Amino acid sequence: MQRDMHLIRAILMGVEQRSEADAGRPIVIEGYDEEAIRYHTWLAVDSGLIDADEVHPYDDILFRSHKLTTEGQSFVDLARDEDTWNRALRRCELCIRTIPFDVFHTMMAYEAVMALGT
Repeated sequence: MQRDMHLIRAILMGVEQRSEADAGRPIVIEGYDEEAIRYHTWLAVDSGLIDADEVHPYDDILFRSHKLTTEGQSFVDLARDEDTWNRALRRCELCIRTIPFDVFHTMMAYEAVMALGT
């Protein structure tokens, strides 16, 4: 499965909105199946964007997402702005499925800083 930055963004924004009571419930993102959401949640956890406990119901690895890490919150803060998100995507459109999260995060930060000068 290839990385989908749009799904990562949706998962992180969803985790940001979750209450502690929602932590044990599966993350649902319209238009994506459970397998894709689970895989991309794992990518976000593995990359240090989400702080989560690993659980293993029915031999499927699921994550009970508790909260964003500081890095995850920073990513969401930048990704929330549609202009910043779209400018960074355009800059990285050829490599978006292979670009590391930290590089894409840096690109969004660059776009946000550049927007301050206009």
